[in-house]
Amino acid sequence: MARLSPTFPETSGPLAEIRLPHVARLRHVVMRILQGYPSTLNGLSRLEGLLLREIQKRGNVRAAYAVGAILRKETVGDTLLFDML
Repeated sequence: MARLSPTFPETSGPLAEIRLPHVARLRHVVMRILQGYPSTLNGLSRLEGLLLREIQKRGNVRAAYAVGAILRKETVGDTLLFDML
């Protein structure tokens, strides 16, 4: 049995290599769930990384502007993003 390791944003590894039809339909869902775990590269989840990059890009801005930019791209709750800050 292959060991799963949430090393994102990479999309390779044991999960990406599974070719079973019933698992293939769930791959996208499982990948999104695993992206909530901290990366082995920087310790941030995918959304935390997006939020940090948005803040770095905009410089010294109010939290609502950074969160608003992420909300336009992602289907996620604003409270979750504000909690990450």
